Amino acid sequence: MDHFNESPSGEQHPVAEDVASVSSLQNANARQSSDEQKIFEFLDAMRSAGVHMDTANSRGASHPIADGKVHRANAQGKKKARNQHVWYVLHLDTPASGAFGDLQTGVQDTWTEKRPSSMTPAERAALKQRMADTQRQREEERAALNAAAAAAAGLIMASTDKAPASHPYLAKKGLPPFPGLRRLKQNVKYVVDPEEDPRTARAGSLVVPLYTPGAELVSVQLIGDDGTKRFLKGTAKEGNYHPIGKRPEDPGAEFPIAIAEGYSTAARVHQATGYLTITAFDAGNLGPVSEAIRAKYPNARILFAADNDRLVKMPDGRFNPGVTKAKDAAEAVGGLVAYPEFDDAEIDLTDFDDLARKSGLDAVRDVIDAVLNPKPPADENSTLGRRLEVDRRVEMPAFAPRTPSEIRNLSVAGLELESASATHLARNIVNVLRRNFADIIFDEGSVYVFHGTHWHRVDDKRDLGPLISELDGQPAGRRSIAMGPKLRKDIVAEIEIELLKSRDSEGGFFERAPVGICVANGFVRFDASGVVLVPRHAPDQRARWTLSAHCDPSLPELPLADTLLHRLLSGAFKGDDDAEAKISLIGEMLGAAISGQATRITNPLALFLIGETAENGKSQILALLRALLPPGAAISLAPTYFADEKHRVRLIGCLANVVDEVDGKAIDSAEFKKAVLGERIVGRDVYSPAVEFTPKALHTFSCNALPRFTNGFDRGIRRRVLPISFNRTIPAGERIPQIAARIVAEEAPALLSFAVAGALRLSRNGKFTLPPSSADRIAEWGRADPVKEWAARFLMPITKKPLGGWPRRLEVYAAFRAWALAEGFSHSKIVEPDAFWSTLKTVPDLRFATINGYAVVYAEISSEPATDDGNYEDHEKR
Repeated sequence: MDHFNESPSGEQHPVAEDVASVSSLQNANARQSSDEQKIFEFLDAMRSAGVHMDTANSRGASHPIADGKVHRANAQGKKKARNQHVWYVLHLDTPASGAFGDLQTGVQDTWTEKRPSSMTPAERAALKQRMADTQRQREEERAALNAAAAAAAGLIMASTDKAPASHPYLAKKGLPPFPGLRRLKQNVKYVVDPEEDPRTARAGSLVVPLYTPGAELVSVQLIGDDGTKRFLKGTAKEGNYHPIGKRPEDPGAEFPIAIAEGYSTAARVHQATGYLTITAFDAGNLGPVSEAIRAKYPNARILFAADNDRLVKMPDGRFNPGVTKAKDAAEAVGGLVAYPEFDDAEIDLTDFDDLARKSGLDAVRDVIDAVLNPKPPADENSTLGRRLEVDRRVEMPAFAPRTPSEIRNLSVAGLELESASATHLARNIVNVLRRNFADIIFDEGSVYVFHGTHWHRVDDKRDLGPLISELDGQPAGRRSIAMGPKLRKDIVAEIEIELLKSRDSEGGFFERAPVGICVANGFVRFDASGVVLVPRHAPDQRARWTLSAHCDPSLPELPLADTLLHRLLSGAFKGDDDAEAKISLIGEMLGAAISGQATRITNPLALFLIGETAENGKSQILALLRALLPPGAAISLAPTYFADEKHRVRLIGCLANVVDEVDGKAIDSAEFKKAVLGERIVGRDVYSPAVEFTPKALHTFSCNALPRFTNGFDRGIRRRVLPISFNRTIPAGERIPQIAARIVAEEAPALLSFAVAGALRLSRNGKFTLPPSSADRIAEWGRADPVKEWAARFLMPITKKPLGGWPRRLEVYAAFRAWALAEGFSHSKIVEPDAFWSTLKTVPDLRFATINGYAVVYAEISSEPATDDGNYEDHEKR
C-alpha cells in the first residue's frame, strides 16, 4: 500500500526514537512543506511498515539520502556492513515520493506526499517515471549482485573436494555424502558488494551449490559444523535449486521427482526412495522451483516432501508454511504433497529427516509411497461375508501397486471361498496379488512380484501365510487349516499351476536374465562397444536386487590416488610384482557379483583370498563385497555344506557367497564344481517341496591355508579355483580403522564405478584376470602334498580283505611314485618311502597294521581315479 501525509492541521507527529538526524523536527508544523518534513514523513512510513533503518551512514553522512538513487543501510541495531539489508530511494521534488524495503523480511512499500487522485497529470506522469526508474535500478543492482555471487561461488567451488561422511553435520544426522555435495578445503575470501568489506568462506564448511534449470552455477549455501547455514549475499535463489540423484535419460518420460525445502530433508528423501530429489532451500521457493521442474520435465510426477511446521503462524494468519506453501505449489503444477506427522509433544520434529532419525528410512518411504501409490478406497458395499464366485476368473479392479512388505496386509475384501481346498485358496491368493501388482511370476519355487526397481520374492510363510489364513477363515468360525506344512506345500504348488495357466509363469525366468547391474538410478548394461548405459528399471531386466548406490558412468574406472579405496588396494598388494593385476582382479570379483556374471563367463571360478598373516587386507575387501550388495543378496555358506540340499537352497537368487574362514573339513569336489559352474541343482527347505534352480552366486572364500577336496586337487578342481595371495602385513601406521565401512559411506560412487569397470572387463574378456602369482599358487596348491592328493584319489578305505590281498608297503609306494611321475611332479617333490609312509598315516580313515611281517594298509588301490567333470568342455564352449 502507499503511504500518504494525512496529518490534521495543527497536529504534531511524534519523533521516531531511531531518527536522530531529524530530532529537531519534533515541534515543526505537520503541514510544513519543507524537505525536512518530507523526510520525516518518509521515515515514519518506513517505521509503520516494519522497516527500521539505522540513520547513521558508515561514510559519515546520514540516511536517508534524497538523490533519487537506490541506497542500502543497516537495520536498526545492526552496525556491521554485512547487515545492510534495508534499501530505499527518495525523491523530494514535487510530488515527493519514495520506495523502501527490507531484504531480510521481504517487506517492501512505497510512499508519496499526495494522493495520486489529487496530483496533476504531470505529477502523476513524473511519479510513474520515478517508480519505473526505481524498479530499473533495483533490477540492475540485483543483477550485479547475482553476477558477483555466481563469480564468488565459482571461486569457492574451485577450492572444494568431495564431502566426507565424517563431516560433523553429516555424521550427526547419519547422512551419506551424496554426489554434488562438497567441502571447502581452505578459507576463501570473496567480494560480492563493492561497498562492503570482503567476506570469508571458512575451511571445512559443507558447500551446497545452487544451479539454474539449465545447470548453471548461481551461488552456494555454506553449512558449518554446527549446522549453521548461510547463502552468499546476492544469491539468485528464486527458481534455482540443488539436485540430488541422477536426472532421467528421457525428460519426457513419466517418473517421480521429489521437491523438499532443506538439503538434509531432500537428502533423506532421496536416500529412502532413490528418486531424483530437488532442494528448494525454503518454503517460499517451492513454487518457483516446481514451475521450473514442470517446464523441464513435463510428464514427471512431482511430489512435495513438505516440512510439517504445524506450530508456525504465517503473516497472513494461516499456520504451517511448509505444508501450506507446498499445497499452493502443488495446485499450480499438478503435484502431490507428503509430509510427516508427529505427536503434539514432539515440537522439535518437523521434517522427513527428523522422521528418518526417529523411525528409520522405511517410515519415510511408507509416507511417500502412501501418497504416490494410495491404497484403494474401501468398497462400502463389500464385506468379508459377501459371497463372490471364485471358480471362474474374476475381473479385479486396477489398484495401485504395493510394496512387497505390505503383501501380508493386502485387503481380501470381496473374496470368499466356497471350499477350503488348496485350489480355491491358491486362486484367491493369485487374484489378490494380481489386483495389486502389474507383474507376477512363479519361478524357482516361489512367487515374485515386480515393484519399482526389481522382482521381490513373496515369502510363503511371512507374506502368504497371513493372507491364506484370512481367506481360509471365511466365513467366520471356519477352522483355519492353511498354516499346516502339508497344506502350505499344496497351496504353493496350486499357485504355480494357476500362474502357469495364465502364462504368468515360465521355467527359467531368472536363468535367462540379461547381464546387468540394478542400481538406484537404473539398470547398468554394456553395449557392443563397451559403453556403459543406464536405462530405467523394467521387469524384463529380471533383476532380484537393487544396489543402493548410484552409477555415474563419468567416474574413473580405477580409484583415484587420494581415495580410501586406493589406499586399501595399494596397501594390501604393496610390493607385489603383479599388484596391478591383483587390483584388476578384485574389481572383477566385485563386478562378477553385482552383475550376475560369475557363472556365465567362459571359465567360472571360485576365488580364494589366501593370507597366512594377520592384518593383510583380505577381510576388509570381503567386507566391501558384502556392503556393496543389498541385504540378503550375499550369504555365507561354507563349501562343506554344498552337498546338503537343505543348506544349498539358500543359494537361490543370491549374488555372492562370502565366507570369512574356510574350515579344515574336506570339500565335496563334485558339488563344489556344480555350484561354481552354475549348473542346475536341487535344494529343499524344511516343509517345502524340492526346488530345481540355477545358482548365480560368486563364491569367494578367505583362508589361511589351502583347503582340501574329497577327491584330491584334480584337474577339474584346479580349473575351478583362483587363489589371490595377500603377502603383506599392513603396518600399524598405515592402517585405517574400519576402512571398508568408511569406503562404503564416503566413496560409494567410486566403489561402484570400480566394480562396474570390473564387470565390463568380464563381459568383454569372458574370464577373470590371472595374476602370475595366482598361477604359481595353483601349481603349488596341486603339488603341495602329492602324497595326500594321491591317497585321496586312489586309496579307498575298506574293512574286508580285497580279493588280491592287502597291499604291501612297497606296493603302495610304487603305485604312488608311478602316478607322481606321470603327473609331472619333479623328483624333489616325490618323497622317499619312509617319508611317504609317515605322511600316509596322517590321512583320515586309513588303518595300518603288520600282517605276517608285512606292513599293510586297510585299503584298496583303485586303478582309476575320480574323473573330471564331464561338463567342463561344454561349458567353455558356451
